[in-house]
Amino acid sequence: MDNPQIEEEIVLVYSAPSEVSEKEIAFELKKHLASYMVPARIVYRKSLPLVQSDQNQINKDELKRELAED
Repeated sequence: MDNPQIEEEIVLVYSAPSEVSEKEIAFELKKHLASYMVPARIVYRKSLPLVQSDQNQINKDELKRELAED
């Protein structure tokens, strides 16, 4: 979903041992970020796609594809 004012949707994707409440994350972000910087979506993943040649780097292109399918 594109935001016509910023051309792209801001999405926060995180991985953690357990899922954190979306409301809790949004509440904390709103205390520290300008409203236009607060993510439109907050997505929990058990794991994130990694670059095959560097397992410490997130494969952003693959993650974007996965999010587009949601």
